[in-house]
Amino acid sequence: MVKDPISILKSGPLSFNYWRKQNEYEPVSYSGIKLEDKNLSYYDFKNSDFSEAYFDGGIIGSSNFYKSVFRNVNFNILALGKSYFFDSIFNEAKFNNVFFYSNIVGLCSFIKAEIENADISQSYFGSSILSNASFKNSELNSTVLYECLLSGCDFTNTKMSSLSIINCNLADCVGLDTIIHKSPNNIDINTLIQTYKNSKNKFDSDIIDFFIYSGVPKNLIDMIPRIASSIKYHDVFICYGEPDKAFAERLVKELRSRNVNCWMYSMDATPGRRIWHEIKEKRQMAGKMVVICSSRSLVRDGVKKEIDEQIDESPEKLIPISLDNLWQQNRFKAVRGKRDIKLFLLERTYADFSNEKKFEASIRRLLNGLKL
Repeated sequence: MVKDPISILKSGPLSFNYWRKQNEYEPVSYSGIKLEDKNLSYYDFKNSDFSEAYFDGGIIGSSNFYKSVFRNVNFNILALGKSYFFDSIFNEAKFNNVFFYSNIVGLCSFIKAEIENADISQSYFGSSILSNASFKNSELNSTVLYECLLSGCDFTNTKMSSLSIINCNLADCVGLDTIIHKSPNNIDINTLIQTYKNSKNKFDSDIIDFFIYSGVPKNLIDMIPRIASSIKYHDVFICYGEPDKAFAERLVKELRSRNVNCWMYSMDATPGRRIWHEIKEKRQMAGKMVVICSSRSLVRDGVKKEIDEQIDESPEKLIPISLDNLWQQNRFKAVRGKRDIKLFLLERTYADFSNEKKFEASIRRLLNGLKL
């Protein structure tokens, strides 16, 4: 950890960025710092911790905040633009009268962030978590929300124009009926379908109004139930090891919420039936077998037995999903008899669930592999 991060910060962007290049992975903490009317443009702030810091006035432009932390930060009357945020954390941060413009935001977390009375125009949010965040009284003009988690997101009195919402679920958003539409928005078909399915297959009136005011044709909205019902999936057998049981059960609940029929031993086994007889029966009946791959599960005999038997019977049914990278390393072995289970799995494209922030995107990718 840097002993005197403030002095390095005050040295200016050229000196700071030179130091950062020489110490690329050195973590820097500005936790609790108070910065008033500072120009922090062109800084390379990767791997920096600004938790509970206070930014009052000033300008931040064209800076890099890769893997930076802003928990409980206060941004007050600040211009923050044309900067890069990737895998950064803004949980419970507060943005008050902030001009947050033309920023690239990817795989970031804004859980319970208060982005209120702010201008978020022309910024791109990709695969980010905005659950229970608040955009009250803010401006979203030509902003992009791409594959973001918006559960509980509050849009009360938000002003929108040319907003793009792509592959998102709006079913649990708040304040949609209070949005001020300054011009049509861009809502893709996947957002319509996801919102419909997560609204228990029935659009609420405020969601319908939001889509209509956004420029979605009424006849397209009326067609969504038929379009959504036309998407069918294979029945799925879940192959997992006990160490990954919690993830497996979460996966099953998520898939079932999207009309995918799943069978998982811990949730669905029939009392009194012989264990391996029922497992084999359900595995053979399923159209696809999802294998949860991790260094903890692929060493278990039961998991290797299920995979081995499936390879013998119908290998095209197998869909591996990965929870970590350890099982893919050279030193890791997953062998049953003379068969290299690991090699067989790595010959197939797997769905990557190793990053929690990409969970929603990973689910969508998996669903593509489960379609009939």
